[in-house]
Amino acid sequence: MSKSVSLEEAAGFLLRHQRILVLAHQKPDGDALGSVLGMRSFLRNLGKQADALFPSPLPERYRSFAGPVLTALSRQEAEQNYDLIVLLDCANAERIACGPALDADFLRSRNLLNIDHHVGN
Repeated sequence: MSKSVSLEEAAGFLLRHQRILVLAHQKPDGDALGSVLGMRSFLRNLGKQADALFPSPLPERYRSFAGPVLTALSRQEAEQNYDLIVLLDCANAERIACGPALDADFLRSRNLLNIDHHVGN
């Protein structure tokens, strides 16, 4: 999860994958929610299969416009259904919101694109 890439490399990486899981940090705020839903919409407009995962409940004020999101995902489902994970707005591994089945070791074993604005990431 530590290799920096250019915008062009990141775009190419996204384009090479078809089945994409998008997630952010635990207890998502408006920044995380907007990032994930925006990326999901962007990817779907490109013809990709893209799903959003928020295993912790969304704040009530965001539920009306979030649309359908995943709230649970097993390791087997993730392995079978997605060939890329896009992680947004998450400063460190401890804050990743993917539920107990998808731990840091699992994420390291997958194609992962981490897009974030936090200095410490």
